[in-house]
Amino acid sequence: MQPLFEQVYHGCAAGLYDEVFFDVYWEKINRWRECTITHKLGAWETDLSLAKTFFAKGDLSQLPLVSKKRAHAFLLNEAGLALKNIGKPKEAEEPILTGLKMAIEANSKGDLAWILHLLGKAEEAGNWFRHADELHIKIDGNPLHGLTGVFYADFLILIKRIDEAFELTKQNLEICRDILKSPADISRCHRSLGAIERISGNHKEAKVHLQNALELARKVGQPALEIEALIEFGRLHLNMGKHEDAVRDAKEVLKICARTGFKFYEPGAEIMLSKACRVNDLEQAKTFAHAAYEKAIAMKYRWQEGDAAHLLGEIYLTEGDKARDREWIERAVACRKEILDPNVEQSETILNGL
Repeated sequence: MQPLFEQVYHGCAAGLYDEVFFDVYWEKINRWRECTITHKLGAWETDLSLAKTFFAKGDLSQLPLVSKKRAHAFLLNEAGLALKNIGKPKEAEEPILTGLKMAIEANSKGDLAWILHLLGKAEEAGNWFRHADELHIKIDGNPLHGLTGVFYADFLILIKRIDEAFELTKQNLEICRDILKSPADISRCHRSLGAIERISGNHKEAKVHLQNALELARKVGQPALEIEALIEFGRLHLNMGKHEDAVRDAKEVLKICARTGFKFYEPGAEIMLSKACRVNDLEQAKTFAHAAYEKAIAMKYRWQEGDAAHLLGEIYLTEGDKARDREWIERAVACRKEILDPNVEQSETILNGL
């Protein structure tokens, strides 16, 4: 696709922003709504570079130099999603919010809600998700569905509103299968249902959903889908005590991340590796947990920050290092309390027992 990329760079340099956006970037590179460069190739850094070409000096705080408002909204949202996926969710907030103000679409509201959630702004995220859901119902009579529906379900899972997540995902799966006919979103729905069944202790049902998710992910060839399914499979294997399988899943995730630049998923995979290694190798577990924590801090990815801090506290507790144990559990409590993570109770229980 390099010749197409060159057309974008040279066309924008010549001031042909509209022609290049619609005829090359939108129609040939993204292939309308297929989003080939990102969803199939996982080339988010390249997509960010292309999107920034439509902004004066690549400055995302300004409006892009295309004439159509819908093109403005698309480029701002695309730049924001690219920043999120390469591990810069804080920088993603402004362009997505600006694009949202121009588009006022349910999907854009859902994208912003997900970014706010990653940054630990749970109350704001919940409000935006509700707005997006209400808008969707007003427009077509259905709740949030497709990718934004999955985002909302994943948010509900993390704040332990499992029953709501289950009902939303069941409806989303039906819509994606019968109306949208989108294999990618069907895969995501199965992955969410797998997470719900795992949390509910239904390991057999979880495995069936995750096998469906992984099979579809590999069939459509979208790296992000495969990563998400493997991470959830790893969590299931941890819950089942299959630590070697969890290690294999996590290493496969990191391999795909290295190939595609999906840095956003690395802390989660390293937390999984740390948990799996705790059984036989505390030093290795510490190494992975510290790596996950540092990456989460750098990305301002608050949920993984709290998880990694809590995990480090547990590891130092096992080693009998009370000083460092308290230090990390206090960090976990502070982070989890700030972002309204229900798991703060686990951290507080350990802290109160020290």
